Amino acid sequence: MRSPRASLALIVAIAAAIMAVAEVAMHNLGVAIALQMETLIEQRDGLLRQKEDLEATLGILLAPCRLENVGKKLGLRPLPVERFAVVEPSTESEDLE
Repeated sequence: MRSPRASLALIVAIAAAIMAVAEVAMHNLGVAIALQMETLIEQRDGLLRQKEDLEATLGILLAPCRLENVGKKLGLRPLPVERFAVVEPSTESEDLE
């Protein structure tokens, strides 16, 4: 049988080892989370750049001058004013008469 001092020393040593392992595990978890955060930030920045590029491309594609040139190449032309009609909605009282 061990003396109480030896048992206490063993318990303290085991507790210190458990604390050391927990400390290393928490540090590794923090490093893993930091790396994942960095990866996610890089992905977000890449997506933001891609979004800006796509918005610029959309602006170029929808530019009135470009659309007009493409329309001319396709043989399209604006509709004459006579082809437009203005329709005013009727009110309910006019419908009953």
